[in-house]
Amino acid sequence: MTNREIRGQAWKLFGEHYVRFVPPMAILSMLLLAAELMDKVIVRAGTLRASVVSLLVILFAPVTQCGAAVLARSALMDKTPGLDVFFQPLRNFRTVANIWLTALVYVASSVLVSLVSAAIPLFISAYIPAESAKTVNLWMMVLLYLPLVFIGFWVSLRLMLFPYAFARNPEQEAGQWLSASWNAMRGECGRLIRLTLSTGWPLFLVMVLAIPLSRAAGLQTQPAESILQMTILAAFMCFYFGYPLLALAGFAEEILDEYEGVRKPGRKKRVK
Repeated sequence: MTNREIRGQAWKLFGEHYVRFVPPMAILSMLLLAAELMDKVIVRAGTLRASVVSLLVILFAPVTQCGAAVLARSALMDKTPGLDVFFQPLRNFRTVANIWLTALVYVASSVLVSLVSAAIPLFISAYIPAESAKTVNLWMMVLLYLPLVFIGFWVSLRLMLFPYAFARNPEQEAGQWLSASWNAMRGECGRLIRLTLSTGWPLFLVMVLAIPLSRAAGLQTQPAESILQMTILAAFMCFYFGYPLLALAGFAEEILDEYEGVRKPGRKKRVK
């Protein structure tokens, strides 16, 4: 299937199951908003932002990542999506522990980048003379930080389908889900980026429009503006996010099928 066919299938399923997708998407939105609130409180106490967000991703992974994947796949498989399906990963503690371990590996690259970005200024202030600090900081950013950001982003893309590998085989272990995503995504990162941009651009648009709206509200502090912006985005996600979620599930189902050697009746050969 092409990306256009995947989007068409996702839009059709989204229309058929729209009402059933709203409650789970509302829960995802509330978790996102709660993460933003907690992040603002902890960051003001001096904690690294990315580390906080990564910890929240790990803790909420059984619901946010894997629960959403199970929900979307149930719609693809002509089953009835609902809250019982959304919370399915929480029914077994061993499964939850495996999901936490998988999410920990998934966010490790972003934590590493965060630690390096925090360590560079500390290293420069401790060992580099003040007159050379700006030049050294620039070179450190170019030679160390930016390559790490690129590598971290690439690794995140390769492992991005682990929730869908879990949805297909929840009885497997963390390493098997990560391995399936890593191998299936070989050569597919560009296609995944295009699909994400083509279905997620309304979310980006709402984020951009939320900035002047939050400033027009006359809030006195930057954290308050940021929280209002996230509230606007979360409200929009309740009614829209099911569509890009279904598109990603369709993409994952397609390439994981090919990786596992599954051939379904009537399936066309995939065209990139």
